[in-house]
Amino acid sequence: MAVYQDKAKERIKKNVAKVRSHCNKGKKIHMGEADTRAIVREVLIDCLGWDEFEDVTQEECIKGGYCDYLIRYEGKPYAVVEVKKVSGGLTQDHMRQAKHYAQDKGLDWIILTNGDEWEVYNLYYRKKRGENPEPLTFHLFTTSFTDTENVKPSERIEMLYLLSKEARRKDELAVYHGMLKALSPQELTKRIMQKDVIDRLRISIKNDIGYRIDNDELAFRIAEIIKDEAIPSNISYYIKRLSEPPKRN
Repeated sequence: MAVYQDKAKERIKKNVAKVRSHCNKGKKIHMGEADTRAIVREVLIDCLGWDEFEDVTQEECIKGGYCDYLIRYEGKPYAVVEVKKVSGGLTQDHMRQAKHYAQDKGLDWIILTNGDEWEVYNLYYRKKRGENPEPLTFHLFTTSFTDTENVKPSERIEMLYLLSKEARRKDELAVYHGMLKALSPQELTKRIMQKDVIDRLRISIKNDIGYRIDNDELAFRIAEIIKDEAIPSNISYYIKRLSEPPKRN
């Protein structure tokens, strides 16, 4: 691990208790959004290392409203930060609002927070033939300053580090997103349904128990095992490809 990474994580670790205290106090007095922004700004600057004047813009004007904070890296917009009151939870309506701001700014990263909980999303677009690309969000992680039962201290620091200015140097948030996406149920299902994988399974079954099964039947049996939410909507496309002859170079 590089020295700058160690220093960033140590800085985050030193500030966790202070932020946790502020969040707990805010919940007790039913702190509103305006005061919660002060907690969030404290996290962005003191914990995550963003420069107060160069990197963090407050209440950036966006078509249809204002986002609470816009994070810039080397002068270019990097992430939108939408803040809600620390005494309340985060909802899908809040997410849609933050998504709208990110779309308008052409940003990839959305941070939704109430000072205590920090939810991080990637904004991407799914192309549809004859239609405008559909904006979708991919949830990377949620961490919390006050939840000491479900969030391990080391995990909290690692997740917060991904939001730091230091992590942006080598696009570590994007790397983490790529890893999560590659290991998602949908992506793994696509790879399991590749012809070479099905071939290996079919041969293994034949060698182990002497039962002959064709690729189509095996693919359908696998699809029955995999949970419904993991099966891509175009699963029939992958099964159909199993019966197609290989393309010649």
